[in-house]
Amino acid sequence: MNSATIQQCGTTAQGLLDAGIANKQTMLGSFTGDTAMVFEESFTKFQHTQQDTIEVTGRGGRLLSQEWADGAWAHLGISVPGFPGYFRVYGPNTNLGGSSIIGMMEAQADWIAQVVARALREGRPYDVRPDAATTYDAEVQRRLSSSAWSTCGSWYNDGGRITTNWPGRVAEYQHRTARVHWSDLEP
Repeated sequence: MNSATIQQCGTTAQGLLDAGIANKQTMLGSFTGDTAMVFEESFTKFQHTQQDTIEVTGRGGRLLSQEWADGAWAHLGISVPGFPGYFRVYGPNTNLGGSSIIGMMEAQADWIAQVVARALREGRPYDVRPDAATTYDAEVQRRLSSSAWSTCGSWYNDGGRITTNWPGRVAEYQHRTARVHWSDLEP
């Protein structure tokens, strides 16, 4: 594991790029530790400090900030299509309104560990399929549309989307992430 500060990040078929330099690593995790407010305000940038941010670049030069221009979203709050090997813990739609976030983060870490283990065995990163991610996102937004968060103007909303909160219980999320549904991913 390389935990050095990354200045500029992208992906290629050979692995990750850091400031244009190829790196054979197959995974990139985003463990920011930000508070929810700072996290929401900086959703389009992976933020280390107020002065130090990086831009995440996926397949075909796509920027995560552009992908999230209309509001952040990710499959299970963890993975965004077109950004293979890039995972978030405490990502979009994983915040809670009435419980501890620790159970959510542990479930995310376990799901990521399953994907990383297989990717390392096979020597290639995995990417979430776009249809799996959009189906998941549509379900989350539909469920949140009748929640209290949909009726108030606050940091929970990013334009017309609720980008922060999970619409269910922690136990439901833990069940959904307990094992990877490999049909939702592609190498």
